[in-house]
Amino acid sequence: MATETVKDVAGIGVAPEVRQTLEELQKAYFLTIGGAFKACVALAIAKNLSLVEPTKVERTWQTGGAFSDVMDLVAWKFDSDRPAKMVEALGHTGLVHVREQVRAGASFTTIFGF
Repeated sequence: MATETVKDVAGIGVAPEVRQTLEELQKAYFLTIGGAFKACVALAIAKNLSLVEPTKVERTWQTGGAFSDVMDLVAWKFDSDRPAKMVEALGHTGLVHVREQVRAGASFTTIFGF
């Protein structure tokens, strides 16, 4: 039986339901929206959050370039042959966590331990 190779996604996106959280986080603490998204990837990894796959995303970044560093880290940490897809899922997971914590009254500084 032949194994089918699954291609990685060509871009990394943000789900519409967490975009506002991402934009608020960026405005408060980061120079770029990409930096805020990477922080959410790091948060998901650091807190070992259960992965929450986005159902729909709006492509925001191409793979490589500004995201090659985090894709390399994720490929190594998770032994993944689809690092862009994993980065997208980890970022979404972190954003869902941030959104839920903010709704419960936590500040960004508390959530990230700043």
